[in-house]
Amino acid sequence: MNAWAVYALAVVTSLVAFSYLIRRLGPLSWRLLVILVLGFVLLTPAAVPETSNLAPAWLVALFEAVFGSQQLAINALLPLSVGLVAFFAALVVLLFIRRRRR
Repeated sequence: MNAWAVYALAVVTSLVAFSYLIRRLGPLSWRLLVILVLGFVLLTPAAVPETSNLAPAWLVALFEAVFGSQQLAINALLPLSVGLVAFFAALVVLLFIRRRRR
């Protein structure tokens, strides 16, 4: 089995367990937003420096910040930050469209 498949299965399982734990905290929309953002952060890939492999962006950035170059850590966080900006921009557009229909 591919390492990414195992990692993705572990993340999804963890997010399901986490959603079960926070089921009584706040409205469903906020809980769903937290779960989606966590899933996005945990599953966004980044290139591992000096190889042709991919790894989770947060993990590559952490290892590069601690053991390697700060610039490589910033480069690893670039796909994550661009994706989060796109995610929240799409969310704002959807909320705006939803409010206009009311």
